[in-house]
This record gives sequence, C-alpha cells and structure tokens, in this order.
Amino acid sequence: MDTKNFIQLNDLSIQNLGQHYLGYYIKVTLNDGDIRNGYLYTLDPTLGNLILINDEKNGAIAIMHHAMDMIADLKMTIKDMDELFNYNQDEYNSNASWILERREAFVAYLEKSRIPFRYDLNDPVIHVLGRARVHPPYVTTSVLCDNNIIRDRVREMIMNLF
Repeated sequence: MDTKNFIQLNDLSIQNLGQHYLGYYIKVTLNDGDIRNGYLYTLDPTLGNLILINDEKNGAIAIMHHAMDMIADLKMTIKDMDELFNYNQDEYNSNASWILERREAFVAYLEKSRIPFRYDLNDPVIHVLGRARVHPPYVTTSVLCDNNIIRDRVREMIMNLF
C-alpha cells in the first residue's frame, strides 16, 4: 500500500484534524486493515472519535479513535460536499430574500407592540429590550442573551410571530 499521502495519527493532533480536514473527503485506515471513506462531518475533541458522511450509502459512519491507524486526505472541500447533498449555501446567507422578509416582519412586530429595539440596515443583528441579540435567520435558537427571562420573552415573541 502506498502510504505517502497518509497521515500517521500520532503526527496529528485532534485540533489540527478538525481545523484542516473538517468537510474534506478522507480515507481512514483502521487497525484491522479495513478502509472507510467519507466526508469528515465532525469529531469529538476529547476522545478523537470521528463521524464520516458516506456518500455511497447515504449514511453516517462513527469511527472510534482507538480503531484508527492512518488518515488520507483526498482534497474535497466543503463546497464539494454541499454539491453532493444539493445544499445551496446562498439560500442561507443573511441577505437571502426569505431571511430579509423574516427580519422585516419581526421589526414590524416589535414596532407594533412598542417593544424597545434597535437595528442598523448594515447589521443583520436586531437588539431587543437592550439586552437580547437576534441573529439571522431570526428563529428562537438565534436569540442570544445573558438574562434568561429576557431571552425567553424574545423567543416567545418569535414563536408567536412565525
């Protein structure tokens, strides 16, 4: 077996693997000689376990760190992975029409309800009640706030609106 494109696991920290290979198509050689291919979806930084998305079987593969011997980088990017699964990243940028419509509806709701807020047309974040920040796509999970009561109230407003 030609191993010049392989990385020995003892030469690579888990942080480096995540920084450099997340979203790439990789080949993992296991200790027993079996080979697993797929896109590196995520990894556990504590234990070093990997989750690969397997394009052939349309499923995920979990590989435990103790079972891995070598990893080969086959140089496919996140963009390639998005194309494989028909994911269009442009639909999810903060200037997409459906996100702008949600923002306008939320701002109109806040104005109608006379709830104090501020926003800038050049900044996608809406600041509500002086504490909460609502980021695109303006859903309940995109509300950030240190105060649990305010965060819950803003999330409730979004749930009532949409």
